[in-house]
Amino acid sequence: MHVLSFQHVTDVPVLPQPHSGTCWDVSSDETLTHDGGSDSLSIANAARFAVQNWGVDPNRVFAVGTSSGAMMTSVLAGAYPDVFKAGVVDSGVAFGCFAVPGQPEDSWNSQCAEGQLVLTGQQWAQKVFTAFPGFTGTYPKMQVWHGTA
Repeated sequence: MHVLSFQHVTDVPVLPQPHSGTCWDVSSDETLTHDGGSDSLSIANAARFAVQNWGVDPNRVFAVGTSSGAMMTSVLAGAYPDVFKAGVVDSGVAFGCFAVPGQPEDSWNSQCAEGQLVLTGQQWAQKVFTAFPGFTGTYPKMQVWHGTA
């Protein structure tokens, strides 16, 4: 599940669905790069459309997701900090955890899925900085919910 909430006078939810019908592409080079393509660009473009055409306040564009939607929320916050101002992740993984460089979209990364990909905070941050080099604005506020295992 993935929800984008655009708030103006009233909420304007947009509920995108993955084009493959299964999970979001959270692993390809394209989706992990600002304006690079794939699912993240499609969702960012929907948000941009809402801001440009529906009078949505660009400072109140948020992404929320569970599981694959949570992973996409992390991707949106990392690759599109100019579009998304906050995100809520429920049972997802960090930006770039599922990255499989050079592989097709929606590839599986067992090391990430099994909790074996352990990096420092700076190493995780560098993945985000690499997604949108030159971005100098404020990164989105995030709320992260996950189990204890």
